[in-house]
Amino acid sequence: MLLQHQERGSYRSKDVSDFLEWALPEAMTPQDSIVVMLDWYSAHLSDEVEETVHEKGHVLLHHGGGVTGLEQVNDPG
Repeated sequence: MLLQHQERGSYRSKDVSDFLEWALPEAMTPQDSIVVMLDWYSAHLSDEVEETVHEKGHVLLHHGGGVTGLEQVNDPG
């Protein structure tokens, strides 16, 4: 379990990077690579987040606003 919190306000780039470091497995081959999709929130756009994803061997894509509900996995039940 990973627990993160801020004294106030939203999460930061460091929080996102720490989470991705914790959650993403190392991609040993291109077939193991995962496409990580993040929205256009400033904490997702940092070099630190991009480097974390790439160092783990994965691909990072950012999508624009207003489409999160169309792209995220939702439990219909």
